[in-house]
Amino acid sequence: MIPYVVVDGEVIFYKKPKDGETQEFLAKSKMIWGINPDRYTYENGTVTPVDASVVQQQETEKTIAAQKTAARAAIVSQYEIDSEAPVEVTVDEGTFTFNGGQDSASYIQGAVTLAQTLGEETVDITDIDNVRRTLSFESASTVAVMVGVSFRNAFFAKQDALVNL
Repeated sequence: MIPYVVVDGEVIFYKKPKDGETQEFLAKSKMIWGINPDRYTYENGTVTPVDASVVQQQETEKTIAAQKTAARAAIVSQYEIDSEAPVEVTVDEGTFTFNGGQDSASYIQGAVTLAQTLGEETVDITDIDNVRRTLSFESASTVAVMVGVSFRNAFFAKQDALVNL
């Protein structure tokens, strides 16, 4: 019940309902009722309980909505893990593990572009352990692509899972 104060049939204090809480106030003479429209109806001065099957249906809908919210949260949480997962890449210079994620892919591609612009022959990037790796432009671009593809796969897996809820 939401607190309220009535003087001469008028509400002079009313506490705003919390999210998801609904109250309807009906004044009659110097009395007022707080009616929850999910459970009761008011018509012609009579308060009547809503049919039990309607209440059950409403409860079922609320349960399903809560389950979907929990499922969405689980999907997004898994995406946050998968999208940043380390990526192992084998190139001419060896097999290395790099940080995953869109930012890592962009950083590596940016390093390649900068080195090419400066007229360098190779590019230096760091692996997951922050060890500098000197790679050819082709190898570094391969690393950027593999990290980017890993991120993209995680992103679309999340999107597909959310759509299919």
